Amino acid sequence: MEPVHLLRAFLDEGESLVLNTVELLGFPAATIRAALGETPAVTATPSEPATSPATLAVLAAAAEQATAHASAVTTGSHLLLGLLRDDGEAGAALRRTGVSAVVTPAALSALYYGVAFGRMLPGRDADTTVLRVMMHDVLDRLDRLQKRLDATDA
Repeated sequence: MEPVHLLRAFLDEGESLVLNTVELLGFPAATIRAALGETPAVTATPSEPATSPATLAVLAAAAEQATAHASAVTTGSHLLLGLLRDDGEAGAALRRTGVSAVVTPAALSALYYGVAFGRMLPGRDADTTVLRVMMHDVLDRLDRLQKRLDATDA
């Protein structure tokens, strides 16, 4: 499986808030499909579940972004960020269509946080959200302190 298969699946799924946002920003799924150069066909689907190093890099970038958002799940915005970083055919299609110039990591983060905030129920989620953000900050600080200690020991 290659990143282009992930991008095609993302486009074909069609129910994603992230894809709807990308389209509202002026990048129709059909335009991105056209930039891929071929119509998805049965032969375009991998027959083996083997994942290429490029796909693993896309998924790692998506997981890294999910972790940065303190998210328990990897969402469409995280996957799209991974695909934007792809050096192969999927990333090239997103660059050729101009998606990567408009749909930036900062824009994807804003979208993610907007959706997360919209799903919060005041009184139930406010306390846990604040606690989660505080814990994320504490862990980030501990990581920076550990790096400084490691540099001092070297």
